[in-house]
Amino acid sequence: MKKNFIYSAVASAVALATMPVMANETEQLDEISVVGSVAKAGKVDYLDPKSVAVITSEQIAEKNYQQADEIGRYEAGMLSQPYGGDLDTNTWIRVRGFEPTVRIDGTQMYTFGFYHWQPNMYGLESVEVVKGADSLTYGTANSGGIINLISKRPHKDQVGKGELKVTLGNRNERGIAGDYTHALADNLRFRVVGDYLRRDGEPKGSYLDAYYFAPSLSWDISDKTNLTILASIQHDSGVPSSGFFPQTVALAKSLSPRTNFAQNMDEYMRRNQMTAGYEFTHKFGDGWKFNSSYKYTYSNKDQFSGSYADFSAWGMGVILSGLQIKGKIFTHTVDNRISKEWKTDRIENILTVGSDYTHAKNPSDVAYPSAAISNIYGPYPSLEMTNTTGSLNKSRQLGVYVQNQFRLDNKLIVNLGARRDYAKGEYFYGGAQSTGFDTNHTSLSGGLMYVTDLGLAPFYNYSEAFRPLEGAVDSAGNVYNYKPYESRQHEVGFKYLPSFVNGQFSLAYFDLEEKNALVSLPGYQYQVQTGKANSKGVEVQTDLNITDNLSTTLAYTYMKATTTGTEKVRKAIYPRHTYSAFVNYAFNDTALAGLKVGAGVRYVGSSTNGSTTATEYVPAYTLVDLMAKYDINQNWAVQVNASNLANKKYVSACDASYCYRGEGRRVTGNLTYKF
Repeated sequence: MKKNFIYSAVASAVALATMPVMANETEQLDEISVVGSVAKAGKVDYLDPKSVAVITSEQIAEKNYQQADEIGRYEAGMLSQPYGGDLDTNTWIRVRGFEPTVRIDGTQMYTFGFYHWQPNMYGLESVEVVKGADSLTYGTANSGGIINLISKRPHKDQVGKGELKVTLGNRNERGIAGDYTHALADNLRFRVVGDYLRRDGEPKGSYLDAYYFAPSLSWDISDKTNLTILASIQHDSGVPSSGFFPQTVALAKSLSPRTNFAQNMDEYMRRNQMTAGYEFTHKFGDGWKFNSSYKYTYSNKDQFSGSYADFSAWGMGVILSGLQIKGKIFTHTVDNRISKEWKTDRIENILTVGSDYTHAKNPSDVAYPSAAISNIYGPYPSLEMTNTTGSLNKSRQLGVYVQNQFRLDNKLIVNLGARRDYAKGEYFYGGAQSTGFDTNHTSLSGGLMYVTDLGLAPFYNYSEAFRPLEGAVDSAGNVYNYKPYESRQHEVGFKYLPSFVNGQFSLAYFDLEEKNALVSLPGYQYQVQTGKANSKGVEVQTDLNITDNLSTTLAYTYMKATTTGTEKVRKAIYPRHTYSAFVNYAFNDTALAGLKVGAGVRYVGSSTNGSTTATEYVPAYTLVDLMAKYDINQNWAVQVNASNLANKKYVSACDASYCYRGEGRRVTGNLTYKF
């Protein structure tokens, strides 16, 4: 850990000394802000020449999102929980046909195999989504884009305010949470956020206990300088809830969604997470601004679990596949950037340069015990823990970038940027180096938008993404070396801010292509790189406050996703059509004043398993969600949410290896006291 910290400190010192510094920070250009990184809290602006979305803490609470993979339920271009309702995941969400990269406060949270970061949704003040290939806005990214989770921190307008919340639900759900901001002095304030939540998963016997505590401190050193300290600690424990089913739709549907193939083994999962870091801002005057941020993250995980697997290609048949892991992840990320703003009567321009560095390490011990399943309807075998093999995954990445944001007459917006990454990683399995990467890459980005007097803003955007990819070693000792993901996206559309109603409307056509795509092929335990993947489609999103009482959210996506390897096939999991609608109505000036009710419908079209020889079609499904909230008075409020109200039994998706059962009915009640 000391070595990692030295790497980070050296990178920070070099960046400060040489001044190739700046990521992408939000600047205010009159009424339109230009996006960038997360110097303060991070902010994606609706009028950027690209498709973005911002989900606020109020929206998270209103729809009772408890996992990061639920946030796309009412957003165009996003597919939530295609792999079913798992209690222990943050990446089971897809954007425009690809996996996105999840970041916290602009910081990359590394995922190594079975180790990933589990966010706490109550601890967030907003979620930013940048759709499609984009390695400039927040750095290295998967082809699906960026999901940036912004932590709660002390704001001046929240001093002296707080809340307490009690939660009960139908899945043995129970919890308590609190959030409070206080001023220690006129220029010094702190915030504490705490959350405990316990709930059952879909498979029988699975559950998760999650404890979260996040203190933060903000110091206005002067009217031009601010330092914010952010920290969090989290403990999770329970029984994993992975719901992998046979890879044929009919067979998967014949089993109860509560089927637990590992019900006769002593499963468990324990994890601890910690973050600590700062965000620093200083304005020099004459348009110069400097931002610096650093974050250290630590996570350890100890897990013994089992799931269904069909390894017939290896002569193993249908088995209970065990996962026995114990390991840690350490990451250090430092980011320094400087910007200069010029203004004339007609022109506003911001030039930004920056450098960031990330060092990550994942030592772990792993074993894969297994036992034959003679009948998928039971009884199921048990597994005992066995000897493990040590592994070590390491990566280092340095990025330098430049971005120019130009505006003419408050109408024409032109964004241009370039980023150069230097990445190196190694993977050691059983003491010997098995895989690794040492690569450099340049990513480009450019966008153009014109804002008319009517509020109509047509735009075009071109962007690229790059992410190094760690290799793997399967249970037979076969080594999988992977090339980096490389993707590019063309996007054209328009955004509309009508003057006659409070709201926004957007329409976009995208063409997103990924080189070195991973696909599942018979005879391979891990995915292999055989060619490219492409998704093209149209997104429509409308968010309107029609009256003071009535508001609506409408989203529609048409997408054609394909993979080209030995031949071109329809990509597994992804439907051609998805749409969703949510309507809220708030009562006032009546006997029901204080009551707000909402109803939502989510439709996910049919998809396939992506096979070239035995294509399986997964039926479309429609789910209904309800919400009711009653403000008893200024302090007390009660809220009830129901997702999948009809408790519909459905297969959410299939791929070349498994089918996945969707989440059943979930009903949750919250009682909140605000002070």
